[in-house]
Amino acid sequence: MTSNYKAGRQTAHLKMSDGEFNRRLGAIADAFGADWLGAGTHPLKALWQRTDGYAVNQLCLLGDAVAGLNEIDAPWVKQHVEKIKGPDANERRGSMFELLGANLFRAMPQRVIPKRHSNPGYDFSLVLPDGGTADVSLKGYGTSVHEANFRREAAEAKEAFVRLLHERRSLGSGLMAIANACPSRVDWEAVHSSLPDYH
Repeated sequence: MTSNYKAGRQTAHLKMSDGEFNRRLGAIADAFGADWLGAGTHPLKALWQRTDGYAVNQLCLLGDAVAGLNEIDAPWVKQHVEKIKGPDANERRGSMFELLGANLFRAMPQRVIPKRHSNPGYDFSLVLPDGGTADVSLKGYGTSVHEANFRREAAEAKEAFVRLLHERRSLGSGLMAIANACPSRVDWEAVHSSLPDYH
């Protein structure tokens, strides 16, 4: 593998040891399969078969993401690999973007924790050295469908709660909902049933 990319690596002027270079490209070969990468017109296959510096730089970035994130959550990486190998161009782009984007945050002393299916509104959590966390969404085109739905449901719950306070002539109160996963339809229905005249 190294000999195939030697010219490309030199052209790219990468200051990278042979060991690091092989770690990155080896991660791609292991994740996607050397046979699968070897022939075909799939965009990643085409990139793999090139030896120019531009292609090698792109492969090194992807390989670093696959190798590094695989140590954190191998099943999550495998899901993205399957989508990248698949026929759906949007899923390919999305998974590639998520892998590369999450890898940009993978730097000590902070930690990246990929999302779970129960939290569809964000891509990963960032755990900071002081123990604080931040949920990160890499969707750069605007508010996600999940967040828009959450905001709509939360606004309706707030309006119903405020109406209840007015009806009961309350001078003040507080409402706080805490969830460890993205609320499901059942969760929102439980909120609906607890507040009179919800809609």
